[in-house]
Amino acid sequence: MNILLIEDDTVHAKLIERILKKSGCNNQLTIIRDGEKAFNYLLKPNENFSDEKFICPQLILMDINLPKVNGLEILRQIKQSPKLQIIPVVMLTTSNNRTDLEKCYEYHANSYIIKPLDFEEFNQKIRFIEHYWTNVNEIFY
Repeated sequence: MNILLIEDDTVHAKLIERILKKSGCNNQLTIIRDGEKAFNYLLKPNENFSDEKFICPQLILMDINLPKVNGLEILRQIKQSPKLQIIPVVMLTTSNNRTDLEKCYEYHANSYIIKPLDFEEFNQKIRFIEHYWTNVNEIFY
């Protein structure tokens, strides 16, 4: 499975990558750290990327607060795209704002998870996300 992580916080991105590797996750992980780049990667995959090769993800983990293009806008565009709307999108954010939560589900996010501040709890949630979406959930594409 190809997992796309859209996360601008370098510490969070590295931590998620490390947790997935330590959990024995053999899935390919692509990390994109800015909303505009993620938007172009997903919605304009035929354009030339000098530093990224497009691999269609089977799971997207995405922060809401991204530079250049907000995660909510990327989510909205993904779920309006006939080619991408089937991809599960897990919003992985520090925001416990009720409006953000409602917007994400309005735009058809598959899950909304608040990043905990505690390292062990963060570790546990990332492992659970990976286990659920790669081992428990059935995909049909």
